[in-house]
Amino acid sequence: MAKKLHIRSCFFAGIVILLFLGACRGTIKEKSPEKPLPKLSALDWVERGESFRQSQLNDNAIDAFNQALKLNPRLSKAYYGRGLTLKDKGELTAAINDFSKALELNPKYFEALNNRGIVYFINGQYDLAIDDFNKIVQLANPLLSSAYNSRGIAWKNKGDYNRAIVDFTRAIIINPSYAFAYNCRGIAWKDSGYHDRAISDFSIAIQLNPKLAEAYTGRGVAYYGKGDYDQAITEISHAIEINQNNTEAFYSRGIAWHKKREYAKALADFSKAIEIDPKLVKIYNSRGITYYLLHDFKSALSDFSKAIDIAPNFADAHSNRGLIYKNLGNYREAIESYNKALSLNPDSPTANNSLSWILATCPYDYCRDGQKAVQLAQKAIAANKDAYKLDTLAAAYAETGDFQKAVATQEKANALMSQNKDATALEQGKKHLSSYQRKKSWRDIVSKP
Repeated sequence: MAKKLHIRSCFFAGIVILLFLGACRGTIKEKSPEKPLPKLSALDWVERGESFRQSQLNDNAIDAFNQALKLNPRLSKAYYGRGLTLKDKGELTAAINDFSKALELNPKYFEALNNRGIVYFINGQYDLAIDDFNKIVQLANPLLSSAYNSRGIAWKNKGDYNRAIVDFTRAIIINPSYAFAYNCRGIAWKDSGYHDRAISDFSIAIQLNPKLAEAYTGRGVAYYGKGDYDQAITEISHAIEINQNNTEAFYSRGIAWHKKREYAKALADFSKAIEIDPKLVKIYNSRGITYYLLHDFKSALSDFSKAIDIAPNFADAHSNRGLIYKNLGNYREAIESYNKALSLNPDSPTANNSLSWILATCPYDYCRDGQKAVQLAQKAIAANKDAYKLDTLAAAYAETGDFQKAVATQEKANALMSQNKDATALEQGKKHLSSYQRKKSWRDIVSKP
């Protein structure tokens, strides 16, 4: 009996399982089939690419623009969008190619013209940039203020400040609320030495846009140009309050602190600027000079060497490294550094004068060359005559044995030192004069064997 009950229970269980399976089968059969995803058009892919680009998903954006071009190889918007993405990635040549392709398909694609001009500008191809901005002005609307402003920036970077100022002024006339155009014209005025006009333009830019950090920095640098270092620091500090990652502001304020001889504060600002942008070569050079004035030759040498690593053809860094080697008593390395600086900039007054001094006064016979020292000193004086260069020329004459010229030249140098109230230099100049009067060449003191 028990066995029958077991069989019966298994039987009913089997019925339940079959019913359950049947129910499941019924449910699957009754479910409606999934609809296929709609195919994206070329314009859909462009919109998707733009969304990716704005989200800084550049690789996804490029894939989307590529899909658009597969569907429509003549879609200028896809080339333009891909060009913008490549520009964001720093692939500038490829970006130019895409903007150019967009313009082949649509010669009046002004956004493509503008961005190609900007990329040309970034590449330092200022003439090509100006050509593109000219086309915008000619083909689009002569009242397009941004085109005048962009062309003005290109002129400024070519060193043609007059044309730059004309274009910035046109942009301002068209759009009197164009704060950035006032800022750009302020930079042009500043760079061409008109500091008061620069301050006026920067002030208007700030009135129009109180958050424009660049205008505060520019106004600070203009005050620096007028010799008002305290006001320069105040202005640039406002810029840093607005943007604490403003490399140029930290660098410019460091220069102002340096000028005030507050070297610790200068070093702090230079170091912060380097932290933000470790590849900006001019900051290493400026910090190296500050370390030199603090007699921290090891740190100075490190900074000048770093500058040269980043920019091997930076003549000033080679010249400054020569100064450090000379102060360390490493005359061979100093001469090598100055020769490298002169190979890059043969007319450098500083490098010519410094190398002349070594060749005239080096305590070791192997590095002295009086005749060459005279030539270099004369070249330095021709570029920029001052007491220190006359002092060097006097030492060079003494090394050639022409003590009459050495005495006469040193007397001129000492007169200028007295006139400039440079007591330290004058004291040393008197020692030089005494040596030449005794028909004895001057020799440097070796600070380190």
